[in-house]
Amino acid sequence: MNILTKEDSWLNQFDFFDSDDAEKSVAGSLALNIAKVVPMFIPYVGEAYMYTSLALAGTEALATIGKMFTGSDNVALNETTSFLSSLHTGVSDYGKQHAFSMENVLNMVGDTFQFIKSQRLLAEQAPKWFKGKMLSEDEAAVKVERLA
Repeated sequence: MNILTKEDSWLNQFDFFDSDDAEKSVAGSLALNIAKVVPMFIPYVGEAYMYTSLALAGTEALATIGKMFTGSDNVALNETTSFLSSLHTGVSDYGKQHAFSMENVLNMVGDTFQFIKSQRLLAEQAPKWFKGKMLSEDEAAVKVERLA
């Protein structure tokens, strides 16, 4: 939305998601986090949303690790990182300067919901991905006892 609503445009006054300003309204922060959290609870959409979120986070981590090994002047990895960072929502100047602003607290709540939902999704899906490769509880207990 920050691309569509430049700082001095008349449309910017109606932008609840505005984060390129000195301050962000509480209503804007709340609306942004509601828009971020609600899709997680919609059947089928939530699962796709969480897989997409996890894929983006994994791609960002791999690009960062790749830059560590190949150097920070790698054009493809720099473009990947900059594209992925453009998908993140911004924080106002006030939020950057004050750690416990309402904007940061609301963002933390939204991030916590996203973290919990992604962990739950991974915990539910992991047995399906590794079916036949995981140890039963009895086999795991035997291996733990052998280690002790």
